Amino acid sequence: MTYTVPLTDFTDSKTLTFDDVQIIPKYSDISSRKVCSTVTPLTKKRYIDIPLIASPMKSICEVDMAYTMWTLGGVGIVHRFNSVDEQASIVNSLYRRITPQVSDHDDRVEHRFTNPVIAAAIGAKQKDIFRAKALLQAGANVLLIDVAHGHHSSMKQILADLRALKRSLATDLDTSFEVIAGNIATPEAARDLEKWGADAIRVGIGGGSVCETRIRTGVGIPQISCLQSITDVANTPIISCGGIRYPGDIAKALGAGASSVILGSMLSGAKETPGDIKYFGKYGNRQRMKIYHGSASDVQKTLSFAELNNIEGTATMVPYKGSTEEIVDEIMDGVRSAMSYVGSESIHKFYINTEFVQITTNGLQEAMPHLL
Repeated sequence: MTYTVPLTDFTDSKTLTFDDVQIIPKYSDISSRKVCSTVTPLTKKRYIDIPLIASPMKSICEVDMAYTMWTLGGVGIVHRFNSVDEQASIVNSLYRRITPQVSDHDDRVEHRFTNPVIAAAIGAKQKDIFRAKALLQAGANVLLIDVAHGHHSSMKQILADLRALKRSLATDLDTSFEVIAGNIATPEAARDLEKWGADAIRVGIGGGSVCETRIRTGVGIPQISCLQSITDVANTPIISCGGIRYPGDIAKALGAGASSVILGSMLSGAKETPGDIKYFGKYGNRQRMKIYHGSASDVQKTLSFAELNNIEGTATMVPYKGSTEEIVDEIMDGVRSAMSYVGSESIHKFYINTEFVQITTNGLQEAMPHLL
């Protein structure tokens, strides 16, 4: 059956995630997936050329990952788990690597050249306004308020403080910074964050591969239903966060209303992620590995000299995957193919054209590669 989620009430409905649905193919006159445009809004006023964002995790995004994502048309958000000076230095290094290339390509039409995004994360405490100022002075133009539960009084206050900062720094809002707020999981939260001044909304609680929020607290909403419910009420771009394992999941997130998707585990182990390559196994059969850990894991809090209470994440070693470019190319091949399957030459049209069918566990098994 074709599945349409009740968009405002979870209490009497079955909620679904990526493995519960497939996209229904539609008539298409698209000659090649290469003609599909993947330009999408990141915030109200800034666009990216592909709908992919490197997660603001200490084991995912510092300067090398952020720069590489920019070269590929996406964005990397520099994590906040350093001192203010250290994070500002990373942001400034990114700014200095990007700016000369932008000025050398005045004739280019890609959004990474016409309006480059330099993004960094902050928290939602009062002291984070000082971090925000330092990051903006270092060259950032998009700030992500990176907290686990964004529908909170602390979010309301930090957004008010950032609005005041925006007024003090710029008379022309087109040249000012923008703010992504989250994480949230309900339409009510989306309405409030927009009212409080968010320029984009990060959606998803507890779905990340190294996140333990749902099993430790029981809190969260499956991502497809979560995205659809918020899409129905939101007037700002939606960023899907958590639960992504395959390129097809990214297509499903976009079809459910997300403008872009944050990637953690799919980029983990890439050459450009922070940390050294570790070798495991005996000589002749050695494996190259890199560490990947959640922002609320005990490993993260030890590295950040934070208190080890309220652990809601884990850590693991993942195989070394090679370059981020190779990973992203494979992902975008899948996304563009999905767009062509439903006759959509743009991400917005893909959202309009997408219908889901709910599947059984047998349907999921059939969808996976299998041998007779």
